[in-house]
Formats: sequence, structure tokens, C-alpha cells
Amino acid sequence: QAQLGYTHGTILAFLKRGEKSSMADANDRITKMKYNLDVADVELESLGTDWAVTREGLDIRFRIHNARGYGRYRAAYFVSKDAPDPNQAYISESKQAINELELANAERPNHYEVLQNLGMIYADEKYDPQGDFLPVAQRLFERTKKFVPDDYYQYEQLALIHWRRVQHYSTPELAKVEIEAGRQEALTALKYREQSYDALDLLAKFALKTWKISGS
Repeated sequence: QAQLGYTHGTILAFLKRGEKSSMADANDRITKMKYNLDVADVELESLGTDWAVTREGLDIRFRIHNARGYGRYRAAYFVSKDAPDPNQAYISESKQAINELELANAERPNHYEVLQNLGMIYADEKYDPQGDFLPVAQRLFERTKKFVPDDYYQYEQLALIHWRRVQHYSTPELAKVEIEAGRQEALTALKYREQSYDALDLLAKFALKTWKISGS
């Protein structure tokens, strides 16, 4: 049930990118996601409190909280659309997602999936337009390299973090370090996923930024 909830959250991410998706589709997925996670909670509680605090019980709790945090973040885009203040609603939903993920991290510390989900939120420009949490996001993704070194996603995200920083630089001296670091992360992402659109897109942006600030 927890995995089904997580899967509906992933489908929400695809719906966000899709041109033909509708709020009805998204709301249907959100309803199904919440239902599956609620069922998971009930099933866990039915096993008894003694079992629930064993290693196996904590592992299930971790999966439920991870799925709920991930799903809540994926749903934030749709949930906040009709709010009086969409930006604030999005930030509020994202914070609630972080709370769920922190619970998951406490139940199973340093699981790469939880760390990546936290990093994804902290690196989100809509959640943090000023970039105050970029150092937090970077540390999280650097940590996941130790656990899943072949996972392209963390390298894409690190390249994106460097890109967000470099946009504010206007001289080659200031931008050079971030551009080169971002390029290396994007190239590593391509090493593990040759068709990484995000990595290719960022490489093009780094190249264009280099050209603009060098005056060539």
C-alpha cells in the first residue's frame, strides 16, 4: 500500500509535465495516493504497538512517511493552484512534505531515497526562490553519492544547483568555478543516463553563459 501511494505520487510528477493532463486527473491520483497511505497506516496499527517499534515496524513506518512526504510534495503543484495565495500554499505544502520526510529519515537514517526527496524540495526554486537552502540541498545530494554512486538523478540535481548559483554571476572570474562544477555533474549524469534531457539542457545553458560573460 505504501508503494502504491508512492507510485501515484510519481504519476503526479508526470502529470505536471504533461500538456494534456487535467486537474481531474491529478485530483484522482491524489485521492488514490491518500487512500493507499491511509490503508497502510491502518494495516500497520493492526499489527500492534509492540511489533511496530521493532526494526521491521520502523522500516514500514519509514516507507509510509517517505511515500507521504514525496507524494505531498508532488501534489503541492496541483493543490496550491486554486489557493488564495498559490505561492504560499505551495511553500506550506512543501514544508509539510519535509516534515514527513524527516520522520522517515529518523526511522531509517540516511536512506538515499529520503535524502534525495529532501534535496529535491530544498533545491526547488519555487519553494526557495532566494536560494537560501541550496547548501542544504547540495549536502544531501553529495551524501547520496556514497550510497548510490551510479544514480544519475543526484548528478542532475547538483548540476541544477550550480546553475541556479551561476545565473547571478556577471564576470568569468566569479562564474568559472560554478560553471565547471556544474558541467562535471551534468557530464556524470550523462555517463549513467545517456538520454538525460536535463543534463543536456544544463550543459547548453552553461556553454551559453560562458559565451555571454566572456564577451565572445
